[in-house]
Amino acid sequence: MARKSSHTENLDLKRAAELLETHWQAVVNETSAKPDIEYVADVILRQAIHASVNHKQVAYRFCLPIQLLGKMTNLALD
Repeated sequence: MARKSSHTENLDLKRAAELLETHWQAVVNETSAKPDIEYVADVILRQAIHASVNHKQVAYRFCLPIQLLGKMTNLALD
């Protein structure tokens, strides 16, 4: 279970949306140019990520991307 912060975090949703769009477009452009690209060299880690984001339970599918986006927009988040 995630640890709850004792203070309110300020989230910049506009910045989060901008980051998501920027990184998404970069990945889309790169994978269009190089369809066989592998961003994660470790095969076991890549399989674990694939299993997480393609899990049949919806919560698991969104946990990893949401946690990564949260950390990208506020490094103090845990």
